[in-house]
Amino acid sequence: MPLCHGLAVTKLDDIFARGFAALESGDLDEARAATAAAIEVGADEDDARRRYFEFMIPWLDEATEDDEIDELLAELGDLPEQATKLANPAAAGRIVLDLADILLDLDEIDEAELALRSLGDRQDLQLDDAADALVMRAHISMEVHEDIDEALALLDQVDPSMHERLGY
Repeated sequence: MPLCHGLAVTKLDDIFARGFAALESGDLDEARAATAAAIEVGADEDDARRRYFEFMIPWLDEATEDDEIDELLAELGDLPEQATKLANPAAAGRIVLDLADILLDLDEIDEAELALRSLGDRQDLQLDDAADALVMRAHISMEVHEDIDEALALLDQVDPSMHERLGY
């Protein structure tokens, strides 16, 4: 039985990777197809990746009505926090960074900051995700809290190999 479960998990990871690539390229139809395939394979409604796609697809779809967006935001709930706990660090980073960016655009600063802090507590993040989380937190510290010292301290934590990518 564990082998079957392992195969299902691997297949789900592959399907969600296809969905992430589709979102990255702006192919919402392919992202919808990947979400449907993940549900068919067994992604339950509490899976953070499934919830992310069910949020992001309508969020990015220009045809989505304002009342649907309001409903999406009301259902967002604990998704950023849940995503920080995903076993796959790349998926966790992608989801949390995307959602934190949206939360910041909506002036939901505390929620964004909490998600970024939780993500930053992971020891297995990819360097670029860790750097992006620190830069976003530094931006919050400087722009919202007007705490330049904290912002500089956060930026000092960015791995030096990321400096050129981030435009230091």
